[in-house]
Amino acid sequence: MRREAAGADGLPADVFSFAKTLWIFLTGEPLGFDGPYVALSRVGLKNFMPEEYTTTLDVLLTDCTQHDPVERPSIDQVVKRLQEWLKIVDDFQLRNANEWSEFSSTTVAFCVVSERG
Repeated sequence: MRREAAGADGLPADVFSFAKTLWIFLTGEPLGFDGPYVALSRVGLKNFMPEEYTTTLDVLLTDCTQHDPVERPSIDQVVKRLQEWLKIVDDFQLRNANEWSEFSSTTVAFCVVSERG
């Protein structure tokens, strides 16, 4: 948006800013992170919310802070994905199913790589 601000669509920039603001709200940190969100870095939500299920938010923040504005979700998609996360954290069985699915896919991927190694 910086290069052609007059003709740019400001909504993707708003999504980017919203993601940074959401991260500040969730972590309680006074300043946001630089650049795109990287869940497995020191700014990852698990470092600030170890007891919470954060994968859905990690993916959302990653998507919202893509370098290419075209790759970012619309604000309507952001709202739907936040609502999805709220459902997951409020429902133990749904959270458990999501965590198990993530664990299983990671374990299978690890096993496949290990067998090839």
